[in-house]
Amino acid sequence: MESVSDYKNKYLIKMFKDFAEELGKTPTQSEILKRREIDTTFLTISLIRKRFGSLSKLVEICGLKSNYLILTNDELIKSLKVFYDKHGFIPSKKQFIKYANELPPIHLYDIKFHGIIKAMGIAKIPLSKSRTEIKDRAINDRSEKEMIDTFKDFYNKNGFVPKIKELESYNLPKISAITHKFNTYKNFVKCAGIDIDNEVRFAYKKYRTDEELLVILKDYSINIGFPTIRQFNTSNNLPSYTLYYDRFGSFKNAILLSDIEIPPEENIILIGKVYLIKKCWHY
Repeated sequence: MESVSDYKNKYLIKMFKDFAEELGKTPTQSEILKRREIDTTFLTISLIRKRFGSLSKLVEICGLKSNYLILTNDELIKSLKVFYDKHGFIPSKKQFIKYANELPPIHLYDIKFHGIIKAMGIAKIPLSKSRTEIKDRAINDRSEKEMIDTFKDFYNKNGFVPKIKELESYNLPKISAITHKFNTYKNFVKCAGIDIDNEVRFAYKKYRTDEELLVILKDYSINIGFPTIRQFNTSNNLPSYTLYYDRFGSFKNAILLSDIEIPPEENIILIGKVYLIKKCWHY
């Protein structure tokens, strides 16, 4: 015999299906709320969650096409985690559309979390270890062994360890790929069997040049996202923001000198001192 609870659930499912048929599409949360304002006997979001767990689950039970606008914050974060666990990277904003069958639209993360970077932080996806799709992906998608062998061949032929800023010019893996697989450039060089202590050209941490620090910032902005003080610390295997402060007067100045496009939401105020620093740098 059918229980009262099952009967109520079937009634609610039919009500939702009828509403979807009336709209000609899967109802969104806002459309349900608007209908409730007109008809007080209609479904409520709280009732849907109580009976079915979530709006997404009800949509699935009804056999309707999923609508990303019904996703909760938790479901959006879960989508990121599932994708990262499967692929080992989070695509850049421009590449999100290529994974439309696996990830919700990028604008939802902008609306609900003020950006994909913050959403990744909530999902506990380490930015310094995440990977993005870039034009020269073939280089950065090399296996660890291939990367090390390529680096060893270069070292044996040329007799020196290139600085971070020189990696791309020598057609070697970028620093973003190296930190993704080996955490730091120093570890990568060690894995290649090269004696770092005897390598006088090796630039590490505070010994990095100003130009190398700016290259790291630029590379981060292209492959991961807009750099922030919160992300630039030694625990993320990146130069500390305090190092940028010591070298350039502020983290903002370093961003400007790196020619990084500043998103409107960052709202960085350009003052005379910043312009002066940038002018002096180019001279």
